[in-house]
Amino acid sequence: MRSLVLISGVALFATACGNMDMDPNDPASLEAEGSTSAELKKSLISCNKDTDCVAVDENACCGSGRKVAIKKGKVADYKKLKKSLHCLQHQICPLFLIWDRRSAECNANTKTCEMVKTDDIQCGGFVTHPHQCPTGYECRHVDAKGHLTNPDLPGRCVEKKLTDQCGGCASGQYCTFCWGSFACIPKGAVC
Repeated sequence: MRSLVLISGVALFATACGNMDMDPNDPASLEAEGSTSAELKKSLISCNKDTDCVAVDENACCGSGRKVAIKKGKVADYKKLKKSLHCLQHQICPLFLIWDRRSAECNANTKTCEMVKTDDIQCGGFVTHPHQCPTGYECRHVDAKGHLTNPDLPGRCVEKKLTDQCGGCASGQYCTFCWGSFACIPKGAVC
């Protein structure tokens, strides 16, 4: 009996998560009153600069943590499209989340918002549409071998190396939260 329930649960799960008639990233599947699918998609993702784009949770019956890039002022319109999904009333969803570390940026060539891996962002430089690194990253103008490159050209976003909350403790000390703030104290000592 138990395996039968498991098999039924798997079948139901596959049906529940696969029963979507709409993909928010596919212009052919978007529908709205008084506008065509192409017009709706264009209004949701058109942009002129990176600050026009934001990363929001992807519309899906089961939230997976995956993000999509949407025009900043159109987030509410995008979320309304979730009503177009045909989700089951008692949805069975997987118990995992994707930690989507991509960033939303405006593609200068297509004038559309898109999700880009942080490692692939070409930041800074004296170019027409320079991109900025997300929080926790900094723009570095170095090649794969660590040699400096021309700062007039775009660099790469690299994760900032945090030493500790104290800003770096001397040899023989460690950083700890002590009496309401972080402080460097000798190893072995208790605050």
